[in-house]
Amino acid sequence: MLRDVRRGGWLILLIYLLSSCGALQGAQATATPLPMPTATILPTPVPATATVAPVLTATAVPLPTTLQVRVIQSDTNSPHPLIDVLTQTAALQQIPIAVDARSPDGTYTLASMGAAADHVDVWIGNEYDLQQLIKLGVVAATAPTLTVDHYAFYDRAVANNAKYMVMPIAARNYLVSIANSDLLASIPDTTANLMSINNQITGRVRYKMAFSWADGRWFQMLLDQLGASTVLTDAGSILPDEMGLTALQSLVDLRTLGPRDATTYLEATTDFVNWRVPFTIDGDAAIRRYERHPDQLAVKYAPAPVYSASGQRLLPPVDVVYAIIPLALPAARQVQVVQLMQALQEVPAQTELVRTMRWVPLNRGVANSGALPDDALFAVLAPQIDQMRPQFYDDVTICRWDAYESVLPLVLLRDITPKNGVEAINNGLRKCLIVP
Repeated sequence: MLRDVRRGGWLILLIYLLSSCGALQGAQATATPLPMPTATILPTPVPATATVAPVLTATAVPLPTTLQVRVIQSDTNSPHPLIDVLTQTAALQQIPIAVDARSPDGTYTLASMGAAADHVDVWIGNEYDLQQLIKLGVVAATAPTLTVDHYAFYDRAVANNAKYMVMPIAARNYLVSIANSDLLASIPDTTANLMSINNQITGRVRYKMAFSWADGRWFQMLLDQLGASTVLTDAGSILPDEMGLTALQSLVDLRTLGPRDATTYLEATTDFVNWRVPFTIDGDAAIRRYERHPDQLAVKYAPAPVYSASGQRLLPPVDVVYAIIPLALPAARQVQVVQLMQALQEVPAQTELVRTMRWVPLNRGVANSGALPDDALFAVLAPQIDQMRPQFYDDVTICRWDAYESVLPLVLLRDITPKNGVEAINNGLRKCLIVP
């Protein structure tokens, strides 16, 4: 059809020109020429950007009314119990929220892209997550004041991050003794007694103790018990031979209670669930998995054993869990986030975090509320909370743990001796520490 319209237009134009020629020939007798037709000047088109640019500006797109909460999920357990506590607390505060969960690496990647690419009003993550987000420059400044009666170690955590807008919620990654009471008559209270655990086993098992053997974090705990804090004082400190040898030999001895072959942490927890091992030392992530099988698994708790080489109970630093508020969040939304998180610090929400997440509460009122009278785990944890201290992360800490973890499997599987293990650890430390 378009082609026909164009053909018709040319035909009309040809007829018009021919008729004009005839008119001009007849007009040659007159002296006054005919005036030329006046051209109609069309207005210059306005560029499209001039009219649509205001629509494309960021200010024209309002922020959603719902607060976006992101849980940084660092273990294999379901995030839904935490999501439930968050949504229930928000509902009581009449604050609409949406909650999602992402892996640590996924969270850091999205955060590095900026708020325009991924809008988040608050992250829920641990100390390590916080330090990664601080390095990205995406955390707001100035922490709100803690208004609830809380345990003292949280003050240390807040003071360490006083420049940033973070709010402690709870703590995790503690250690307690955990036994299958159908397979173990009593729980050993010292590492020396643990070596004779076979006398307490009441059933057939594959091996005697499950543990995350080659974890640098737990090896550092042994070193701390032996006085590492007074020796490893700066980035140039390497492991003293005697201290390193004592800690390594302790692990080698305990490892004789473990499986013959190397196992992953997931395999170890699976063996405990399946009645292949009667005893383990572990924390909240494993406990949540074990408590999913109450009819199958009779779990009993006790404080982690006393480390016989030091005379002190195994009590590692714990990871504080924070609400982490992003940079450039509008003031009105900051107010809502702070309101929500302060509600999460109150006894009702704190009680649910203990019950469902198996975390250490921030609020002292949980212990006095009487809300957890039959909670066997909290009965073990509560007397220890005042002694807890927060775990901090920096490049030196990560360097040390990496150096330990590169050597521990070789020592524990007896590929090298503990003495050679100390030397190998220090060689690893020299590669990432500033050594005089």
